[in-house]
Amino acid sequence: MDPPLSDAEYKYLDSIKAYIDRIFFLLYKIDTMSEQEYGESLHFTKALIEKKPSIKDAKIFLVSAKQALEAKISKNTPLYEKSGFKIFENELDLFIKKDKLETLTTLFKCALCLLLRFVIFAPLRCSSESSSRAGALPSL
Repeated sequence: MDPPLSDAEYKYLDSIKAYIDRIFFLLYKIDTMSEQEYGESLHFTKALIEKKPSIKDAKIFLVSAKQALEAKISKNTPLYEKSGFKIFENELDLFIKKDKLETLTTLFKCALCLLLRFVIFAPLRCSSESSSRAGALPSL
């Protein structure tokens, strides 16, 4: 059986965690294991990932790429759900939509702040510039 996380992958996790908020983990080949085996593998992998202080509550998806491919080709919905990819796909879709909404909300707030700054401070600048040109000190 393949190790759940190689040293190189573990180091890679370390290097990217500073730049991203969320990582999706896929524990694949579940179709080659018994329920007990993939339960043990899931527990071991989760413990290994969460040894990193920066990664807590790791979300690990149990998937079978082979089953997912067979299901897509044969249009077999129950097999696709059994593959674990349906759950992963739904979670990823939700994350993308939520992230997109948060990004747009942040951009909107920034644009609103800039607009308010302009609206509030532009008249002050104009009145101080005209007062300065007339030789008078701007009123506060």
